[in-house]
Amino acid sequence: MSKGATGAVDVSECAREPIHVPGYCQPFGVLLAMQAGQERISQISKNTELVFGVGPAEVVGRKLADFFGDSNASKISEIFKAGNWKEINPLRLIVARGGEGVAVDVILHRYDGLDFVEVEPVSAESEDRASRSFHLLHSALTRLQTSMNAAELWAAVVTEVQRITGYDRVMVYKFDRDDHGSVVAEQKQEHQESFLGLHYPASDIPEQARRLYRLNWVRYIPDVHYKPVDLIPVVDDDHKRLTDMTHCVLRSVSPVHCEYLHNMGVGASMSVSIVCDHRLWGLIACHHGTPRHLPYKLRLACEQLGQVVSLRITAIEETEDSVYTNRLQSQFLAELSKSGDIATALVSQTPTLLEFIHATGAAVCSGEKTLTMGRTPNESQIRMILESTLFRVSAPIFATDRLQDRIFEASELTGTASGVLCFTASRVRDFHVIWFRTEQVQEVSWAGEPTKPVEFDGVRLRLGPRRSFEVWKQEVRGKSQAWRPAEIEAAAELRSRLMSLP
Repeated sequence: MSKGATGAVDVSECAREPIHVPGYCQPFGVLLAMQAGQERISQISKNTELVFGVGPAEVVGRKLADFFGDSNASKISEIFKAGNWKEINPLRLIVARGGEGVAVDVILHRYDGLDFVEVEPVSAESEDRASRSFHLLHSALTRLQTSMNAAELWAAVVTEVQRITGYDRVMVYKFDRDDHGSVVAEQKQEHQESFLGLHYPASDIPEQARRLYRLNWVRYIPDVHYKPVDLIPVVDDDHKRLTDMTHCVLRSVSPVHCEYLHNMGVGASMSVSIVCDHRLWGLIACHHGTPRHLPYKLRLACEQLGQVVSLRITAIEETEDSVYTNRLQSQFLAELSKSGDIATALVSQTPTLLEFIHATGAAVCSGEKTLTMGRTPNESQIRMILESTLFRVSAPIFATDRLQDRIFEASELTGTASGVLCFTASRVRDFHVIWFRTEQVQEVSWAGEPTKPVEFDGVRLRLGPRRSFEVWKQEVRGKSQAWRPAEIEAAAELRSRLMSLP
């Protein structure tokens, strides 16, 4: 980051923000931390009056039993020893506050050498709402599990999550290979503007935030306008480092993120991760116009929904890819095995090479011979592409939907080769197969201009959240339709078959 308003702005600043060690909590509960296996409270959030009716100075340094009673403190200790807090959370307890018993949900976890005890007050109203909504979970899970395709699944997700949580707006937000996001499903109030189909730049969710989404299924902000609560002490004398709050439900979120939500007119939010093959596939994003509190049990139900959705979309995508791949292999590869001249057969047999993998053009290079079909570059350009791709990488399959980003000379080939998928079957025989896809000009509707604004805060320039979310249209050129994983796998299968032929 520059020192003055005229210097360059480091756009990686947001990506370096230490959001896992903020030193603050959200105020809807109280956090206590102890050295793992110990009973002395070594760190607390400043808002201890919320639950215990006494100030932080009267809590830090004391034993857990002083506030939870010997029996409950012993129960908490046993849970930490057994390591089964995920099965037990939340633990419903009664704590003393000003001579009265207060019902609380206690959420436990151990991380980075600390035992965390997070305490959320439970009202009779919220408990009743959680109980009624929790009964909706069974029918919601049934609907999700019986969805036959992605469109049915997303429609079920936004409808059921809104029914269970009562948020004004529920969206399914999907990431593409460049980490840009788009809204693929939405359930909203009639008066609200639709976000369906809008795109959001990858910079809206920096990598360290994506990591936390992968680790924690639910991220919850009941009041976007909350005032962060300090941890006391900021650095635990025993722990001697900033407290890593990666898995804390009360962890304070980035001020930039809260400002971003405020700019969108959001008063409360919750997100549920969709994780497929250890990759953040997308989010179920929930927004409300005013503050909205959801009990932990209700958030737990949403976590279960997110896990089912993750499994279901993986199954749907695998089924679609399997059907596609099996059909191609059973037809194309069977015919290929009957041919004598493989190079000629690849471009002349039925089904064709362009049916095996859907493309606008294809070529087979065998020695000095180049056979083509469909729309392709000329022979010298094809050889140039092979020289710049397969001959320079070690991977068996090369695939790109933006060839112009890889090869400067390809900038003039958008009409034939914006996308390329190719492999080498034999270097000895100089045998290569290559598919082409033409440029697919696309108009993308962004939720506001997809750049973070630069602001001067009186001392330095900083990147702030976008303030405008009016639809901003961009024409994307030089990019083809992306190659599906099943198509890349089909190319690998054909390569393997060709390599096995004499």
